[in-house]
Formats: sequence, structure tokens, C-alpha cells
Amino acid sequence: MTRPRIAALCAFTLLCFAANSLLARRALGGALAGAASYTALRPGQTVSIPVTSLVSRPSGRQSVRHYWSEPGEYTLTAAIYLLVGLDWVVDVRIRDEYMTLKTQAVKVKVEK
Repeated sequence: MTRPRIAALCAFTLLCFAANSLLARRALGGALAGAASYTALRPGQTVSIPVTSLVSRPSGRQSVRHYWSEPGEYTLTAAIYLLVGLDWVVDVRIRDEYMTLKTQAVKVKVEK
């Protein structure tokens, strides 16, 4: 393979990576695009996601905010829908699958 052909293929590959990044940002929307909006984890790694509000999004409807307005005991569960890279070959993810991860129920006591 000639050097000009190799250079052209490298340039084309970089252009494809840039286009993929732009398409991903457009698909996610402006609010979700950027490095802070996602985290890549390897097996055995952990991440903490702080809960700053209680919001549910019933399918096909707008977000609903929830508040504890009365003292009592409540049960809280959480679920997150995410893309999981399942197979890796030398730092390259070769197979993805969407999964929903759910927490076990947590009892919360709200006092007046």
C-alpha cells in the first residue's frame, strides 16, 4: 500500500470518528452531550451517582417530581437504563447491550 493511500485512509478514519462524535452529541441533545454526561466503567470499578431529587418519568409523559410532605416510613427504589459494553478486546468495546439496573428497596423514615 502506498504512503498517500495510507495517509488518505488515516484521514478518512479520523473524519469518521469526528462525525460519530457529532452524531452522538446531536442524538443526546445539548444538555447531555459532553464528558460529564457519561462514565465508562471497567469490571470491578464503581461510580457514585448522587440523588439530588426524586423524579419519575412515566412512559410517554413528562417528568413527575416527588416530595415527602408527611412524616412516615417510605420505600425507595431506583432504576437506571444504560448501555453496557459487554465484550472488550485490548481497550476496544466490541459488543454493547442496553440493560436496566434496579436497586433493592431502601426504607426511609421521614420525621417532622
